[in-house]
Amino acid sequence: MPIRRFFICCALLNRMSPLELSALLFLEQTDFLKHCLVENYQASGRGGQKRNKVKSARRCRLVMLPLTAENSDQRESALNLLYAVRKLKLRLAVHLAAHSDKSAADSIKQYLIQEQLVFQADVHPRNPRYAPFALLALVTLRLAGGSYKKAAESLQCSTSAFIRFLKNNKLLWETAQSVVTSH
Repeated sequence: MPIRRFFICCALLNRMSPLELSALLFLEQTDFLKHCLVENYQASGRGGQKRNKVKSARRCRLVMLPLTAENSDQRESALNLLYAVRKLKLRLAVHLAAHSDKSAADSIKQYLIQEQLVFQADVHPRNPRYAPFALLALVTLRLAGGSYKKAAESLQCSTSAFIRFLKNNKLLWETAQSVVTSH
């Protein structure tokens, strides 16, 4: 796809509301990839002959937002794609939480609750619902005025479990810190 046409598509699709974008987090990988541009590339660095000769690294770009994720840690292209999609979904969740106003954050939270998403502080990053959980945690923190205690009470978990969930991922923790300092 030529670069010019790519940016025209981005401009047209960028009109999606934060609520519509949050629905992307619940899509299966094959459906989510319909909203992405996927590239294969040859990874550089250590790894020997296979890494230097095979294009098994994957980069995913979300068409409607300037978000990109890539993975080259695995030998298999399919695994790299899976991990790149997980990273991209998490970046989308962080982007939605960081760039939505209070009314959009409230509607996102209501949508996540409507999707029967009950917060679990012990969810693993490999869980397909990790990105929606991250979005729910960050949106709740924003609606709680940056208070970890109020956000944890709203999600019906302990404050320490809530903070542990956020600290489990560097990107989540940095975003949570920016939410707290902005209030």
